Formats: sequence, structure tokens, C-alpha cells
Amino acid sequence: MITFLADMHERIVPDMMEWCVTECDINKDTKVSDLFHFSAVRIQVKHLDHLFRIYIKSMGEDTVCRVEASLHPNKPAIKVIDSVFNSAEGIERMVWALQDKVTETHSMVTRITETIAPCVSIQQPIRSKDTAGQYNNNTTSKVEEVG
Repeated sequence: MITFLADMHERIVPDMMEWCVTECDINKDTKVSDLFHFSAVRIQVKHLDHLFRIYIKSMGEDTVCRVEASLHPNKPAIKVIDSVFNSAEGIERMVWALQDKVTETHSMVTRITETIAPCVSIQQPIRSKDTAGQYNNNTTSKVEEVG
């Protein structure tokens, strides 16, 4: 842009760090036979805020089946480029954030149970057999033998 507009002092074109991406297409090409262009496959699917396209792009011997997604990020160019090329890192960051939240929640629960534990006695049910051989749930820790 700078060369095209002859703006060597960058007065017309702002610094790339200030650019904002409003629309872009991300695609993946799979090489196919050049005979596929006769099939005229053209599919477009809208799902929520996503738009997907599948079509055959005829380029002679290098004919491809292109799967394309249209995006409208409205974000700074650097963030969009980073999210496209480092999508696994973004997922890793989300996993680490979730792990931190789980650890924090666990420590909160531990603190609460330590605070409450001296005040409340918890009795666990103990299963024992009565004289008829049936199981009973007793709430005391002492088991008496019948007999």
C-alpha cells in the first residue's frame, strides 16, 4: 500500500499494527483430478454466524477441491493472524485458564471444609446384617451384635 500510494512517510497509510481485519476467507485445498471440474460442485452452508463453501477450483493439472470459511473478526490484524496460525496455542491458553479456575475452586472448597469440619461431626452409614440376614444402614459407627 505504501509503495502503491507513494506514501514513503506513512502519512496516508497507517502502521500495520493499527490495521483492523473486517473480513477474510480461510481455505484449505485438496488436490483432485482435473476431471472434477465437470462435476460443478458448489456448496454453500450458513450455520449461525459462520459461512462455509465447498467448490472445485479448476487450474488445469493443479485442480483442487477448496473448502472455505468466511470470517468477520473485526479485530486488529495481528490478533487475527495469530489466531489463524496459532489456534492450538489459543486452545492451550484456554485449557490452562480452566485448570487455574479448577485449582482455585478446589482450594476454596478445601478451606470451607476445614472451617466447617471442627463444628460438624459427620457420621457415615455402616452396613450390617440383622438377624434375618438383611442389610441395614446404621448411622452410628458402633455395630452391635445380636445374639
